[in-house]
Amino acid sequence: SWYNLGVDGGGKVDGHSHSDKACFVCALHINNDFALAWKNLGTLGGGEVAGKRYTSKECFQQALEGDPTDADSWYNLGVEGGGEVSGHSYDKKACYLRSLHFDHNYTNAWYNLGIVGGGEVDGQHYSGKLCFARAIHLDPSYVHAWFQLGLNGGGEVDGHFHNETACYTRALHLDNNYANAWYNLGLAGGGEVDGRRFTEKKCYVRALEVDPKNSPAWNNLGVLGGGKVDGKLYSEVECFTHALHLHINDAKAWGNLGSVGGGKVSGKVYS
Repeated sequence: SWYNLGVDGGGKVDGHSHSDKACFVCALHINNDFALAWKNLGTLGGGEVAGKRYTSKECFQQALEGDPTDADSWYNLGVEGGGEVSGHSYDKKACYLRSLHFDHNYTNAWYNLGIVGGGEVDGQHYSGKLCFARAIHLDPSYVHAWFQLGLNGGGEVDGHFHNETACYTRALHLDNNYANAWYNLGLAGGGEVDGRRFTEKKCYVRALEVDPKNSPAWNNLGVLGGGKVDGKLYSEVECFTHALHLHINDAKAWGNLGSVGGGKVSGKVYS
């Protein structure tokens, strides 16, 4: 069928090549109520069906009109910001809740529900922190969930409590180039990553080696007296001016630059 050909990535029919998107469109020409085809078209950015253009959001809405129990379509509609289904309006949180109602083990829906502050799933309230812990329970390698759990002060996962430092180090064990996790590990005073101890300063250095545009990391490195990033030594003044070059309205960086006698920012000398 056209749908199955689309799932397989598209292919040739009667000597003509059809992309996966074109296959789903063909499937919908034959059956406009084909919920799975609508969902797959939505994940590909939408498309034109029977002369009408449908956005991704509209495809997911069409999918839910055909199958209101599809957890994927509810999740995807939430990612798109929510929308109207069968005459009822659902914001993104409501979409994630509907998704979890139909699939209690939908890891990404738990994570996204945490991002929007948590909510009530099947009669039980879950805070944002509990949502991230639930996502980690389902997928212990969910690096962003570990980071978010750290931002929320840490928490219990499968009977074990992880403080914020432990959450950031776990995130970095999974992704050693996670700049924000390095920065936040620095804020927490540093810690051990894969058997190696990183001081607060070294964490800011690592954050900047991964993301040289991390303005707060430059500022904090300056507060600690400066340091070497990618083999080049930066003084405290240079750290503060780097931070201000990236974020000219950073009040803390301006104050810190003033405390060390001023410096040149964007070609102008400030005393």
